[in-house]
Amino acid sequence: MSEPFVSIVMPVFNASANLRRAIFSVFNQTFYDFELILVDDHSTDQSLKICRELEKKDPRVKVIALEKNSGASAARNAALDVIGGRYVTFVDADDWLEDNVLARAARAIKSEPSIDVLKYGCSEDYVDRDGRVRYRKICRAEDRAFRDRASMARAAAELETIPLFGYIWNGFYRAALVKKYSLRFDEKCRVNEDFFFNAEILRRAKVLRTIDCSGYHYEKRGSGSLSSTAANYSYELNRRKIAELIGLFDGEVPSDVEEKIFWMYARFCYAALVDGEKLSVIRADPLFKKFLSVGFRDINFKQRVLTGLLRKKIFYPILFAAVKVIGGIKRLAPTLFARLKK
Repeated sequence: MSEPFVSIVMPVFNASANLRRAIFSVFNQTFYDFELILVDDHSTDQSLKICRELEKKDPRVKVIALEKNSGASAARNAALDVIGGRYVTFVDADDWLEDNVLARAARAIKSEPSIDVLKYGCSEDYVDRDGRVRYRKICRAEDRAFRDRASMARAAAELETIPLFGYIWNGFYRAALVKKYSLRFDEKCRVNEDFFFNAEILRRAKVLRTIDCSGYHYEKRGSGSLSSTAANYSYELNRRKIAELIGLFDGEVPSDVEEKIFWMYARFCYAALVDGEKLSVIRADPLFKKFLSVGFRDINFKQRVLTGLLRKKIFYPILFAAVKVIGGIKRLAPTLFARLKK
């Protein structure tokens, strides 16, 4: 088999309920020049059997079976050791693609072969226990190219406010960069590992391109997934994300971008408080002291209220009441919570 244009990596763990849908959304693409690497993370259901059956039917499919359950990062890393494509992208086993996603990404890259990282949008689908989509949030990126450190850093910060930068499955990455710098996912980090991978490869990239395509459907469920657990809102991990975004700039962060970054930081603070972090821990962080110094001139009313409650001690009784309300909405009405985050 000749070198495929893109290697598609799909980690699989006990995903038999949705696995065929995810795989066939890849097979049904209008772009065919790919290999699909399925990494079974020691599933206990029929996932590995499904993978093996498809491997026998299509030569583009490779299956890796891990000997013990090691997490999505380890599964992706196992695939990165064997990728054969010019680019690599990722699909999660409980998500799905509209049939033109690969074609649109490939078309953009072929029009500018110097692209190292390509990012696009997605549809965040909030799904109930019966599998019905209760709310759909379309996250869009613009058609733009970035060719210097400052503009790529700005793009990363602006994408993450949507949020789009931190996801791994809405990107194509030059495989030669991944191999040259031995880029891998942090297997000790069970959440946000996608974000840190993106930051590492962007530091080595010379051209970042974004396109207006939102055909990847990311299914978010009310419970049972890493993205819905308190671990996702670990203050330490999320403040590390903020530090990484700041670190992408070679020098001073422009004031308008700084406002966006520290609005994200404020949201992380609320998430941490909802999940039980102590305000005293957050206030002792040097990053919080930097947050206090940000001007916040170009923000809306909601943002002014929420940043103000965090910044002024006099408002702390109201802050703690707000945290309880936010926590209740998040727990009892996750779809409403998703709408209110907009």
